[in-house]
Amino acid sequence: MFFKNTYPAFLWAAFILVLTLSPAPDFPKATWINAYHVDKLIHAVLFGILYFLLIRGFVRQQQLHAVLWSIIIVILYGAVTEILQSIVSTGRSGEFTDWLADCVGTGLAFIAYEFRWKIKKNSA
Repeated sequence: MFFKNTYPAFLWAAFILVLTLSPAPDFPKATWINAYHVDKLIHAVLFGILYFLLIRGFVRQQQLHAVLWSIIIVILYGAVTEILQSIVSTGRSGEFTDWLADCVGTGLAFIAYEFRWKIKKNSA
């Protein structure tokens, strides 16, 4: 029953893990990517989507404290991926700022979800 509603979140989490632990690509350094911190935006989007998928699954199964659990799980998962990047030798490094971007993405997804929920509640 638990995985019936949350399996999309677990699949997305696996996708994130594969991306973060895959060897760093040998692309030439593009200065515009570094200048605009596109990697931080990618982190925020990936973990924002994870929050949406997890909260949706928890709400569908009427999980008590769904919002709190979703936030905690996504933020801890972001920390774990950064720690694993530091441990596993893939040419990548765990960065505190990447984890902060994960947290910002989670926070923005929380705000968007709550806003959407209030609009849906008011229109009903």
